[in-house]
Amino acid sequence: AQGIGWALFEEVVLRDGAMVNAQMTNYVIPTSGDLPPIRVIFDEQPAPYGPGGAKGIGELPMDGPAPAVINAIGAALGEAFDCVPLTPERLMETITT
Repeated sequence: AQGIGWALFEEVVLRDGAMVNAQMTNYVIPTSGDLPPIRVIFDEQPAPYGPGGAKGIGELPMDGPAPAVINAIGAALGEAFDCVPLTPERLMETITT
């Protein structure tokens, strides 16, 4: 969900070095209605170096979705996009010019 939000919705707007859209009303994040079904699979093999076999997952889910989503949209439209997020406004600007 975070990766898809970063790819399509979440845009930080800065003015004079300060974030001007830090409220939930103007910093858009995806809701469950905005996302496809997501299947999560955990590898239950213990890590040899983690305490008690633990593994960290941290922000790893952020790495793949944004480029995958943006490249899929680009391939479908025959366009190359080089920005994140690819907001609806940016998408419409590209396909109407």
